Amino acid sequence: MALTGSVMAPLVGVMLLLQIKVAADHAEAMSRHGREAGGEALWLFVILIATIVRSLVHRMAGMRLWRDAPTDPPWRAGITAYAGAAAAHTALWLLFLKVKAHAPVGALLGAAVLLMAWPVAVLAITRLRRFRDLGPRPPGAEDNGFEGLAVLMSILGFCGLVVSIAILVTGISVRDQASGLANVLMLAGVALIVRSIIHVSVGARAVRGTAVNAAADFLRYAAVGIAIGAAVGLLATLWLFIASIDFFGLATGVAVTLALVAWPAIVRRFVTWRHLADVAAEHVRRRSPDAGITALGWLLLAGGAAALGAQLAPLLWGDSFGHRTSTMMMQMAGMPATGGDEPWLLALAGAQLWAALELLAVTPRRRLVASAWALAALVVTVIEQAPGLEALLDAEVRVMALGLVAFALTLALPAATLLLVNRRPPAAVTTAVRAFE
Repeated sequence: MALTGSVMAPLVGVMLLLQIKVAADHAEAMSRHGREAGGEALWLFVILIATIVRSLVHRMAGMRLWRDAPTDPPWRAGITAYAGAAAAHTALWLLFLKVKAHAPVGALLGAAVLLMAWPVAVLAITRLRRFRDLGPRPPGAEDNGFEGLAVLMSILGFCGLVVSIAILVTGISVRDQASGLANVLMLAGVALIVRSIIHVSVGARAVRGTAVNAAADFLRYAAVGIAIGAAVGLLATLWLFIASIDFFGLATGVAVTLALVAWPAIVRRFVTWRHLADVAAEHVRRRSPDAGITALGWLLLAGGAAALGAQLAPLLWGDSFGHRTSTMMMQMAGMPATGGDEPWLLALAGAQLWAALELLAVTPRRRLVASAWALAALVVTVIEQAPGLEALLDAEVRVMALGLVAFALTLALPAATLLLVNRRPPAAVTTAVRAFE
């Protein structure tokens, strides 16, 4: 939640800024022809503010889940605040669609499902009895959450490595057409590949059983990750501003920078907070009995809710939405601007939610359910995308790179799930917590 809020606030904010510019230019063109403008830019500006507020509340709710300061409200208060902010933001979108786009009821329902899928999912899950019984101050995990962090580090690091390689390949492929852009992409790609390799290696080592002792490794990654992310972001900002010489180029560069440093900054804050709390209390850290598998459950829950919303929304709004409006809606939810009407895709999203619930509850059947979903997802992905792989391999380099990246990212979560849930039971590891030397 902290990562998504930190990334969505700048990136979706700059997307809406560009939409506002398009709407303002359209209104200016209409006024020159003597026609009245529709006031779309003002609506989008209000939605922009609501979007940023929603993302920041999302971020704060995530951080509240791992903070434990005596002055903090109960841990569920942040999730309630996020659900309220999401509902207000969704209401603004629905009002805009009804007043300006004259959207029918089906389109409004689809938009509501898309924008509220994750808030409703996390609110419903955290209201279950097993979470209510934790009280306002839930007890700390045996491993202080480090094994869950290792799971996320491994998965996100692999995804980052794949995207970084695609950036480098794209830069190499366009060096004859646009040398300036090619140089920026190649430098950024190499730097991000180095960062991702460190990211994956730290996560992979920790996930094999050393997470309880990996606080220093996590912090070293965070320091390198912030430095590389800031450098790449500064490079992108300078290039975008010089290329466009306007506010929107600068805003896009700043948004990219904030997104690149978000994850390592969160890792540093999380590990420092938890480690110092252990040192102060002289705790002994032990391996968690679930080996961090509940972190995978939360990731599956987020992905399943988003996938279900992305499949249901186009079915509900059908052809009643214009392409530009529906694309904006999908971008606002962090989804690709596509939807499918195949029933097995809906069933697959539902199975992912079921697997998430089994992992979160650490039930005896969690391995069976999660493995079944992962295998089904892998098979469906291969069947759906295999026919286009041959044509993709014959395409130009940058198109091939982007297509293979999309294919690899689709396989990443089910493949990781299959590997993680079928690990051998964790060996007992105990470590005395000491301050960093």
